[in-house]
Amino acid sequence: MYRAKMAMTIIKHNYHFQFVEHERIRDIHSFLNPTVKSISRNTAKADVLKLFERDKVTFKRTLESVASRICPTSDLWSSLTSDGYLALMAHYIDEDWVLQKKILNFRHVPPPHSGSILAKRVIHLLKDWGIDKKIFTLTLDNAKYNDGLVDVLKCHILLGNSLSCDGKFFHIRCGAHVLNLIVQEGLKVIDEARHSVRESVKYIRDSKARKIKFAECLAQLPSSCSKKVQQDIVTRWNSTYLMLECALVYRLAYSRLQLVDTNFRTCPSEEEWERVKRITRFLKPFYEITILFSGCRYPTANLYFHGVWKIQLLIKVAIILDPRYKLQFVEFCLKNLDLVNFTNRVKSIREKLYLLFEDYVSRSPASTFNRTFKKGRREYCSCFMYLLKNCRSKRRMKRRKSLWRILRVSCCTRRQYNH
Repeated sequence: MYRAKMAMTIIKHNYHFQFVEHERIRDIHSFLNPTVKSISRNTAKADVLKLFERDKVTFKRTLESVASRICPTSDLWSSLTSDGYLALMAHYIDEDWVLQKKILNFRHVPPPHSGSILAKRVIHLLKDWGIDKKIFTLTLDNAKYNDGLVDVLKCHILLGNSLSCDGKFFHIRCGAHVLNLIVQEGLKVIDEARHSVRESVKYIRDSKARKIKFAECLAQLPSSCSKKVQQDIVTRWNSTYLMLECALVYRLAYSRLQLVDTNFRTCPSEEEWERVKRITRFLKPFYEITILFSGCRYPTANLYFHGVWKIQLLIKVAIILDPRYKLQFVEFCLKNLDLVNFTNRVKSIREKLYLLFEDYVSRSPASTFNRTFKKGRREYCSCFMYLLKNCRSKRRMKRRKSLWRILRVSCCTRRQYNH
């Protein structure tokens, strides 16, 4: 029990394995229980791995029992030393209808990072977890190698006939990453102004005396604000947005500091401040949408349509299935965006909805039918099979009409939806 508790402590607080060999830690344990037997870092490492393998087996059983499809997401991370790491997450709905997100793997991936090689690794990981036949979608960013990864992975899963609608809904491009690319292009317009703000923030934060002087400048202004001066992370545009937003609040304080501190030479000019003001107003909806998309404890596919109108098929289906919007909202958007092709687009969506619906009906245990007939009975059964096919066609049309009726009824209010 002691060793298990120590292993859980190391995992929970991200301690180094040498933690168990620290002299004072051993003193505390001996004080609490003189008979306790101290362990080495190698023993601690073995205990952590043992705990991991035990929990992995338990979680594999959980994934096997999940009735819903599983939607993995994957990303390639780079360390400070440029080492590549593959992250694989699973998103699914549990038996209590709660959206779950679990990190399955975070593994070092040596180069080359081509699509085919990464696909083999992802396939191996999915098989290891026993979910390679339960995949519905795979969400990736827009990196070039991901197109090759999707092609190889899709072909592999299709061989097992386990993808819905032959993989038409398989590949999802990360909405947050698409927005990130758009914003990065927009930020290039104010490169000089952004640099001036960033250097101004660095100048203040690098010295305690400057922080005090800046606080004095703030105290002389009529308005008060509790925000701290924020410095951005170059690779994260949302932190740049927060830095610019905060800088605008303290615009007068920066100007006053420039008057009292002759060494402060990086204060943005009036023209640069105006550029920052305009770009911050432009970035605000992107920031809010990114925060919305970045949620992992609630569905985000149905929220995508509001921010981006050039949308994938699956996103349209998601918004239609949301009772607050349904088909009316998608029809309204498409009609305003492309009146010429509006009818054909709606027809295409309807056909894809029917296709997805029939796929789920065919996989339902209640609708399965034994289609295996012996060769000698084909002639005897030909009339029966013709009649059965005709009945199936009528039932299919009836199901489609029912589905269409549900999607055409009035949307529920947000209050009704939340209740």
